[in-house]
Amino acid sequence: MGQESSKSRQYEMSEHDKAMLQLKRSRDNIDKYSQSMYKKIHKEQRMVKDIIRTKKNLKTGKLGEYDELKCKTILKRIRYQESLVTKAVQQLMSLEEMIISIDFKQVEKMFLKGLENGNEILKELNKELTLEKVDAILDESEEQMALANEVNDVLAESSNTAGQYLDEEVDEELLAMMKEMEKTSELKQNLPNVSNLPEPVSDKKHIEEKEEEVEEEPALLVA
Repeated sequence: MGQESSKSRQYEMSEHDKAMLQLKRSRDNIDKYSQSMYKKIHKEQRMVKDIIRTKKNLKTGKLGEYDELKCKTILKRIRYQESLVTKAVQQLMSLEEMIISIDFKQVEKMFLKGLENGNEILKELNKELTLEKVDAILDESEEQMALANEVNDVLAESSNTAGQYLDEEVDEELLAMMKEMEKTSELKQNLPNVSNLPEPVSDKKHIEEKEEEVEEEPALLVA
């Protein structure tokens, strides 16, 4: 029975596709007919204009009896063809609306099918996720979080102890550097002041000789 119903649904879809194909072919045929009729109407309108341009009496401004009858016959035929084109366009619009409606119904059908499949999935998930199972998972999650917090507290305490040792080492190093700088400063203060020492004898004699040379130069210039 299940296989027969499945085959019947496939057959119905096939018939649906055939019907849609026939509708679209009918639409295309009507459109081609309308286009050909438009071309024929324009052609016959040009025929009337050509007759008027070539057969009109320049003096009277009128056509001959035969040419006038021919133009009227063509114009009547054009009116009839225009009415056929109007009907064809109306039929074309009806077919277009029907095709659009059918396509939209197909979209609605797919949407409903999607909802149906989604509901089936939700049902299966709800069967798996019972309230008891959810409560058990939440309880287990709380236990794991508590354990993780305990581990974090132990690690934080260890980090603080290590930081304390590091601070003590830094304090000792800073104190040692300050003591070293104090010793260096005391040594500089205990060094003798060289600015008050007497000048070397050789340098003093050299300066006196330079001063004597400077005093003798003006005397030479005067001589």
